[in-house]
Amino acid sequence: LTEGYIYKLSVRLSERKQLIELQSSNGLSFRSERQEINKLIEVLIDDYQKTKLTESETLEFNEFKANLVELNLLEGIYEQGKMNRSNDQLVSQRIDQYRKLSANLDTLSEIQLLEGKRLAENSSRIVSSSKIASRLEVAVLLIVALLSQALIVTSKSLVPKFPQLSALN
Repeated sequence: LTEGYIYKLSVRLSERKQLIELQSSNGLSFRSERQEINKLIEVLIDDYQKTKLTESETLEFNEFKANLVELNLLEGIYEQGKMNRSNDQLVSQRIDQYRKLSANLDTLSEIQLLEGKRLAENSSRIVSSSKIASRLEVAVLLIVALLSQALIVTSKSLVPKFPQLSALN
């Protein structure tokens, strides 16, 4: 589930980056498309936050959100044309932010894979111990059954095999 959120976030960021690149090269404005992608990203972030996160995942996700805020600021500055820095420097900083976001998502994905592996190993151990316990139960039942059978076969009957005369007593 969470790996799906990470993948979708990656796709949306890639779409957003492509729009920004088109805007930079063509001078066209894709504000409405970018706003729609931003809304989808926010929904994915909210959904991801609702999942149970490990401590390392929480730290990495908080860094991801901080990097996203920084990217939004840089893109806002670029779009409004209020630059104190050269255009090339601003473009370079935006590319760096996209790299940071991609690295954050890669790390989150690795954390998910490690957690999945850990849970699979725990499940495997539980199943193994359950198998051992059930085999032990079967062995105990067989021993009890054999002991019961041995007792039945070797015990003397209370009812005689041949009828006796009661007057002889």
